[in-house]
Formats: sequence, structure tokens, C-alpha cells
Amino acid sequence: MGQEEAATATLRARGVPIGEYDSFCDFVWVAEEGRVTVWGPDWRVLEASGEMLMLADGRTLACGELEAIYAYASDDYIERGVRARLRSGEEVTLVRDVSAAAAADPTYSRNELLYDTGWAGAIARAVAAWAGVPYENLI
Repeated sequence: MGQEEAATATLRARGVPIGEYDSFCDFVWVAEEGRVTVWGPDWRVLEASGEMLMLADGRTLACGELEAIYAYASDDYIERGVRARLRSGEEVTLVRDVSAAAAADPTYSRNELLYDTGWAGAIARAVAAWAGVPYENLI
């Protein structure tokens, strides 16, 4: 077992939640039993706990309002993130990032997009699992 795995195992045994990150975004997230929390560089952008999901702007969504959670990217690849489709048909952005690389580089391709957005899928899967709704990867 490597040093990282040993340290992680020790922390998990003590009940310390282990966060995740991706070097291609500014988000850090922790998926615990019954809770998902996502932080941006300056603030908490999402907290899903109990039966409520709270966004950075203070909006709250009841778990029962959620129909599906999906990872997405705009057609020009610049905007990417996680959205919720509500039972009402409304779509709500939960976590959003804008890529300067995709905006500035005319050769930025779908390959780079897929490489750069693993975090969106990981966060979307965690929120979908918390809510007990389907996860979709629309990237």
C-alpha cells in the first residue's frame, strides 16, 4: 500500500471525510454518507444534506424536486459543470466553471474537453447518488 492509501485508510478509520479535487478546476468536494459538499476557491458552492440541496446563491431545492443530475458542457466547450433537471422541467445549474483555455484556443477539441471535465462527472455522480436520481453524462 502506498503512502497516500495508508494515510487515507488511517483517516477513514478515524471517521475523517476524504475530499476529492481535479487539477483542471477550482473545486474541491466531499461525498460522505448522506451529504455532498462542493467548495470553490472562495466559498461553498453546493451542500446537499438531509432532504435539501443549497446553492451558493442561497437557493434551496428539496430532494423530491430533483428528477436527474447531469454533467454538461456548452456547445463551444467554454462553460461546463453540473445541472439538475427538476420534476417541473426546469433546469438549474448547480456547479459551473468557465474555461479560459477553451475560449482562447481555436484548436481546443472534444478530446481536451473530456480530459478537462472529469470533475463534473464526479460531482454529478455524487449528487445523483445522494438524491437517489439518475446521473447522466451529457459532455
